[in-house]
Formats: sequence, structure tokens, C-alpha cells
Amino acid sequence: MLMWKTIEERPNYSVDEKGNIKNNKTGRILKQYTHSCGYKTVMLGRKTSPLYIHRLVAIAFIENPDNLPQVDHINGDKTDNRIENLRWVTASENTLGFGHKNRAEHKKKKIRATNGVETIIFDSRNDCARYFQCHKSQIEYGRVYKKGRKKGWMFELVKDIV
Repeated sequence: MLMWKTIEERPNYSVDEKGNIKNNKTGRILKQYTHSCGYKTVMLGRKTSPLYIHRLVAIAFIENPDNLPQVDHINGDKTDNRIENLRWVTASENTLGFGHKNRAEHKKKKIRATNGVETIIFDSRNDCARYFQCHKSQIEYGRVYKKGRKKGWMFELVKDIV
């Protein structure tokens, strides 16, 4: 059975250990929205700003004896607001992805460059751009280039290398 705790600043609402928010008067679970930065938010009332669910869960369920300012998602998934995935951290720890193994590696996407004769696989778009002496934004997938160092090359994301 889920444990619900009343949200201190909003006593008409409660939060559970998984990040669900409910209206205490109606018992209705509130709809969550994904903020443009990837975090789940909820509106508690009509004329209020959206609140981050991970902060509501952490404030309600996770002790913060050192008064740390930020909440970190341990597995790096901004939508996973279970208490076992959250912890209080300093701003610098949160910025550096403290404790996240291979977070940057996980986001890298391999690029295949082909010119009909030669194929080169790059570990990232940055590596590909460095090789072709251009900015990474100039590497467009599926495009065959007509001029410059990229002339005749086509780029694509590599799904799986066999």
C-alpha cells in the first residue's frame, strides 16, 4: 500500500513515494506534465506556478539534515520520481552528475559517414565534425554534401554495430 504525505505548503494535496499527487478533498490523482527541461511537474491550483514532482517527493520523504539545495535523480531519468531514485545533493554535485556512471556516454550517438568508397564510424557528432573541420550542427543526417571537406559524404545515426 502506498504511503501518502500531505504537502506542507499545500495542505489540500498529498504526494506518495512514487510521485503521484492527489487532491485530498476529492481523492483525485492529478495530471502530470513534462516541463520543457524534461522534469515532471504538476499544477496545484489554477493560479499557481508548476511545481517539480521530484522536489515534492524529496521534501516529503527524504531527510535532508545537511540542508542540501537540490534533488538528484540517481539513475539520470528525470521522469523517475520514486523515492529510491532521489537524493539531496549540492548544486555542483548535481551539475557534474555526481554518481552517474556513463551518463555522458549514454547520450553519445555514433555517426556513420559514407562517400560510396569509404565508410567511417565516429563515436559522436562532435568527433565527426572535428574530422570534417566543421561545427557539429553542420552534420545533417541523410544529406549528401556538395562542397567543402564534406563533399560527397552522407551521414547517418548508427543504431547497432554488428
